Amino acid sequence: MFLTNKKNLFCLNFQKKFNIKINNIKINNFPDSELYIKIKNIKKKKINLIFNFYGNYNIRLIELLMILDIIKNNRSKVVLIIPYLPYSRQDKEQCKITPAKFISKLINFNEIERIITFDLHSDYIKLLYKCEFVNIRTDNIIKKIIDRKTIVFPDIGSFKRFYNLKKYNKIIFEKNRKNNKINIKPLFKNKKIKKVIIIDDIIDSGKTFEKIYDFLIKIKVEKIFSYFTHALLRDEKFFLKKKIKRIYFSDSLEFPCKNMKIMKLCELIDERFLL
Repeated sequence: MFLTNKKNLFCLNFQKKFNIKINNIKINNFPDSELYIKIKNIKKKKINLIFNFYGNYNIRLIELLMILDIIKNNRSKVVLIIPYLPYSRQDKEQCKITPAKFISKLINFNEIERIITFDLHSDYIKLLYKCEFVNIRTDNIIKKIIDRKTIVFPDIGSFKRFYNLKKYNKIIFEKNRKNNKINIKPLFKNKKIKKVIIIDDIIDSGKTFEKIYDFLIKIKVEKIFSYFTHALLRDEKFFLKKKIKRIYFSDSLEFPCKNMKIMKLCELIDERFLL
């Protein structure tokens, strides 16, 4: 059985690849905005739950916890497929709480067979969960679009995250934040580069992207491409710059903009991971 809280492009691509039907979970709100969730005919079933966090992450989290509790109370098994896992960047303690750890505690309360996600920001997150945790790297779909482009890694973390691409021509930046300002420093000598692709797991504020773009223009790069697995940025003005030829996103979130091409994450899922 395949269920989802909200059908999106990822779900549609998933349905097509595995030739299955994904049923929407009935989620409504009472007048005071409290959630009402109803799932029929799931007693002692094997369930693959595709959960879409797009929108208000905090409300979606409550949805997820309620759905998982319903599944647990029906004594059903569940594999949780979360294309983008929020709070994974908050993996360090702040004000006596580690948000990523707190979220894992809430989810761990339920009996989950396996969690599947993509390009987790920090590998440490996997250690917080009691169930099997599958973090699928998107290297294999990125390789299809490199095509003699020099890879630009915005920081050391990005380079480590996509370590399977290390054999390609690359340039790496060092990034630090001070007083809420981002500073970048190239870890290479200026050289003539005609075509690059900026690769990272997440684009959020777009400030790092702008800094990298401006530097590449200074060293006279002719064509700029980019790939981001999770497009949290909601303002497409960052991608309308003259030298940007194509933007690649995955279908983990919804973000329509010009010059955009969507990469299908479901191509990377092995059927053996499902129930």
